[in-house]
Amino acid sequence: PSAAPDGRILFASRTQNIDIWSLPLNADAAAPKGRLARLTSDPSIDRRTSLSRDGKRIAWETSRRGNFDVWVKDLVSGNEKGLTSSPLREHMPALSPDGSRLVYDVHDGEKVTIFESSFQGGEPVRIREENVGQGSFQWTTKGDVLYFDREPPGSVGLMNLSSNRRTVLLRHPEFNLSLADARLSPDGRWVAFPVPFAPHRSRLAVARVSGTVIENERDWIYLMPETMNSLQPEWSPNGEWLY
Repeated sequence: PSAAPDGRILFASRTQNIDIWSLPLNADAAAPKGRLARLTSDPSIDRRTSLSRDGKRIAWETSRRGNFDVWVKDLVSGNEKGLTSSPLREHMPALSPDGSRLVYDVHDGEKVTIFESSFQGGEPVRIREENVGQGSFQWTTKGDVLYFDREPPGSVGLMNLSSNRRTVLLRHPEFNLSLADARLSPDGRWVAFPVPFAPHRSRLAVARVSGTVIENERDWIYLMPETMNSLQPEWSPNGEWLY
């Protein structure tokens, strides 16, 4: 630390502080339409953001209360609030396209319970209980919720929460594949996912969804070199771009 005569102190902090920013974008053309704007400024970890289709509401997970909880924010009014507050980890919130509802999961050891909540808050609805480790959600244009999950020994599946139909998408004997960051294309014909190749290093890949299990590295296409660490892909609405 360095102290100035007027009493100010200059110091460095190595505390991790991840915030959320927004960028106006023509997503179907990969063209920015405005400047970056900061949406959160709390000295904690804010991540795993989900945005409503009209861009007016967001949900995310944050560590500002000590462990991870789900928070939401109305970007028009600026009002934000926590939807959950418990000693367990509330994780991976996903807003419905119209921003009125969201789903998230609660981790208690290996047990995962999936809940649905109103954006306005209130008592959440328990959807189902799984024993799958980490997963993630994706809403379809029809309003169905898809849940990407992982089951030993390395198979990765997709479950429709409306129909309870479960499908294995990926399986590999060597890679520790996780679909926590996977996303289906808008037409459901492709899946984008990170492939880990070193500690905390992943390459982005895509594979065609054909009804058979994707089991070999030759069945997918790498989009990034190993020099670029890639994760959390998102498709453009027209399915032509990946972010």
